[in-house]
Amino acid sequence: VGTVESLETVQVSPRTSGRLLSVLVREGDSVRKGQLIATLDPADLQGAITEAQAGVAQAQATLASSLATQGSNDANLRGQIQTQIAAVQGAKAELVQAQRTAEATVAAQQAAVAESESRLEAARTGVKSAQAGLTSARANEKNAQGRSDRSATLFEKGYISAQANEDVQAQLSVRQAETGVAVQNEESSRANVGAVQAQVKAAQAQVGVARRQTEAAIATAKSRLAQSEAALRVARANTAQSPAYQRTLEAQQAAVNAAQSRLTQAQARAADTNLYSPIDGTVTARTADPGTVAAPGTAILTLRSVSNLQIAADLPEDQAQVIVPGSQGKATIDGKTYNVTVARVNRSVDTQSRRFTVQLRFLNGSEEVRSGNFARVEITAQSRQVPIAVPIAAVDDGNINILDSENKAQRVEIVEGARDSDYVEIKSGLKAGDKVVVQSYTAPREGQEVQTGEKEKGEGQGQQPGRPQNP
Repeated sequence: VGTVESLETVQVSPRTSGRLLSVLVREGDSVRKGQLIATLDPADLQGAITEAQAGVAQAQATLASSLATQGSNDANLRGQIQTQIAAVQGAKAELVQAQRTAEATVAAQQAAVAESESRLEAARTGVKSAQAGLTSARANEKNAQGRSDRSATLFEKGYISAQANEDVQAQLSVRQAETGVAVQNEESSRANVGAVQAQVKAAQAQVGVARRQTEAAIATAKSRLAQSEAALRVARANTAQSPAYQRTLEAQQAAVNAAQSRLTQAQARAADTNLYSPIDGTVTARTADPGTVAAPGTAILTLRSVSNLQIAADLPEDQAQVIVPGSQGKATIDGKTYNVTVARVNRSVDTQSRRFTVQLRFLNGSEEVRSGNFARVEITAQSRQVPIAVPIAAVDDGNINILDSENKAQRVEIVEGARDSDYVEIKSGLKAGDKVVVQSYTAPREGQEVQTGEKEKGEGQGQQPGRPQNP
């Protein structure tokens, strides 16, 4: 028997540090290459994008300012146009950022509401549990009270000892104390429900506050964009301007390009907040949950490939000499048979199980096989010629009974080698031509004459090469 294993294991970690916003798969889930499996909170990286956008706007504004100081009305007007273009772009960036911030803020507050509601449900479950405990404690106290009353009556009549009566009274005191604890637990659970309900209301209120604040920020950004676009239209109304000095323009344009490059890099880092599966496979480990701070090099998920599989099987040590790389076989998995071949053989034998391990590779399609599947394996042993072999039935706990020239039994110790379903190799203890006792109603005693059923078979005649004559 064996187990299907994956030869390809991938640990997924982010390229940039950040707080995990979601992990979309769990252990045992199947994933496809390119599938979204986790996301990081983009808030910090969005801040970097906003800063880079501001840098672009500043560089463009500087370029526009240089154009505005060229000494002519035309150049001044062109500078004004560039300034207003930069202002429009900056206002657009601010609007986009305000919208993204609004979505993230509201989503975060809604998540807080969901978490509070979950805690409220847990608190209500705690109340039910405490009530059940109180009911049980009161039942126990009632039973103890009944036993106490009966014990007191029996004691008054002299049917039981004072000690026995005191023991029963002590049990009643214990049950009464347990009831008191259960009452406190029930009251505490109810108080906890009230506190969590207050938290839910507070979280719901925060959602409303967040919406109002973000709506105000978006309205302000839209107003600023409208003002910038109006100023740009005014500047473009006067376009009879002379060209700016080329060197100044080139220097300022280089600054704009550098700022744009920084913006592109920040946007690329923001794109890394989405983590995708690099392979088709199965999730074998999930080591981080939403809210955890993830860092490059620290795995949050471990995936195993479903397309690069092998079977690891343990075999008895007596098969170690006849199983070699390249040996063919069949593996049955969930009722379906696959052709396999031995890829590697680890001949180191486990001291406890007396078994060794082989790895088998699939020769035909294994799309339906999954890592961890149980496999029943049959391997065709590598045949080889051996000097001496006897039927397995002739071997008795490392010993064999042979007959001398007078057909008298002698018990000899042997060393076994490889075996198949019928015969076992004898490495020492026998020589070719020895007559071996294979079947007998009772094991012959040392020196006992054995009737062979035939008279003096020709030794070595009609036998398989290297195998002793059977009596």
